[in-house]
Amino acid sequence: MSPERRRSQRIEHTLSAEIMWHSGEGIYVRETAETENVSSHGALLRVKPATAVSPTISLRTAGGGPWRPARVKRCDSQAPDGWTRVAVDLGEPSEAFWGVSLTSTL
Repeated sequence: MSPERRRSQRIEHTLSAEIMWHSGEGIYVRETAETENVSSHGALLRVKPATAVSPTISLRTAGGGPWRPARVKRCDSQAPDGWTRVAVDLGEPSEAFWGVSLTSTL
């Protein structure tokens, strides 16, 4: 089995974020989220409560940074812990978006 290939290194990092999208009814939906891991290309988010997420969302860190477009790559079913995991791909990669160093110290 070959090792998993990624465009950029992921790091485990928990921080608060906000996501926003248009619902099927044309209403803006805004939810808080937490990251499980982040990279310059995207993140794995946890969202509560479970809601239908559009394929294209806007995302920002909870510190009030700029909104960035992102594409939903995967939206899991709600887990027993109540969280829904949502994998997102940033529209444009950024080393600085998450506010943490994404380079390895090994």
